[in-house]
Amino acid sequence: MSALVWLRRNLRLDNNPAILSACETSEQYFVFCYDKQYTGQWLGIPRMSAIRSSFLWQSLCELNEALEARGGRLIVLVGEPDHVLPELAQTLGCTQVESQALFAWEEQQQEQRVEHALASQQITLRLHQDYSLFQNTQVTAAMGKPLTSFSQFRRHFEQQLHDFHLQPSSSPSSFHSVANNYDSISVSPVATADGDQQRAVMKFQGGRAAGLQRLKQYVSYSGPIRHYKDTRNELLGADFSSKLSPWLNLGCLTPEEVISQVNAHEAEAGENPSTHWLKIEVLWREFFQHLAMQRGSELFLGDAKVAEVTRRHASFAQWSQGALGQRFVDANMRELLATGYMSNRGRQNTASALIHDLALDWRLGAAWFESHLIDYDPAANYGNWQYIAGLAANPRGGSWFNLEKQAHMYDPEDRYTNHWLKSN
Repeated sequence: MSALVWLRRNLRLDNNPAILSACETSEQYFVFCYDKQYTGQWLGIPRMSAIRSSFLWQSLCELNEALEARGGRLIVLVGEPDHVLPELAQTLGCTQVESQALFAWEEQQQEQRVEHALASQQITLRLHQDYSLFQNTQVTAAMGKPLTSFSQFRRHFEQQLHDFHLQPSSSPSSFHSVANNYDSISVSPVATADGDQQRAVMKFQGGRAAGLQRLKQYVSYSGPIRHYKDTRNELLGADFSSKLSPWLNLGCLTPEEVISQVNAHEAEAGENPSTHWLKIEVLWREFFQHLAMQRGSELFLGDAKVAEVTRRHASFAQWSQGALGQRFVDANMRELLATGYMSNRGRQNTASALIHDLALDWRLGAAWFESHLIDYDPAANYGNWQYIAGLAANPRGGSWFNLEKQAHMYDPEDRYTNHWLKSN
């Protein structure tokens, strides 16, 4: 009996339940699919920019190296999983497919199509929930009602964050597979680009090794985590915030690992408001995952018809290209274009500008961020845009920011704006 591991946003060997389950069979095969969530368009906007594609490809290449060192190999296919996985599984003689359960509507729809397609070939799909801290059933049972605010969610789960502790790494020492005609793709099937590494706040390298290195450095005994709450809204520099999200969102790191490492840091160096606040920010990520499951298709679609959303607004083109004429917004948008990254403070302000100042449809901004952010996560991205727009889980009915006041507070000497608006 053999198993096929369909990798999604769980790009690691360590503590990967889909891989561990596959190792209970005699043969293991591994596949990643470049489906329309990577190769397609949404609202006329490509779903993955070249910079975001580069971070993903680096992560896949490192994973493939780790697999090959243990006798495995990553097969990379272009196509919809419900089309390509049944044929691949049959060809390899696999009777089960092990994969990861995800929270957003589009991903869940994909899971259902794959399960149906595999079942027609008498192949079983097994999904493992490892993208979140808490199982969906735990959240449903604890809350007892739909999520309406983060504060409500936090009251139920904040104390449980102390219960996560470092666990021994569980990683198979070897894999066994029969030679086949499927080869790893040596070049990314989607265009890649490194971006402006000279002006970026830090170099983001895809893959688990870089993620672990960043986590270790950030939570070291006297590391930057000690001042996180005080500096997290700063705009220039690597260590003002954790910047772990790119690795979290591809599963190179897990949220349990982050919380456990912070708890270990607190046990050694002592808890302070900053160490605890980093855990609260991870809890925000958790909140948006479960909110996404609750909202279903509304996470992407909202109330208006998609057909009514166009890109024919000159102001959207100016906003997206960092040419709006509002220096603080323009600087943030140019950083996004050049590096695939933007600070949380920048994301809130640029979203507020598009929704509340330009009166454009929030989905255009969400789609633009989806395309460009190297840490794109559907639940967090679309959930945050709906939060700013006042469509979901925002008791204030939306978040509007005074851009001039925000620039004065967070960039009083124009260091950030000058850094990104100056000519190369």
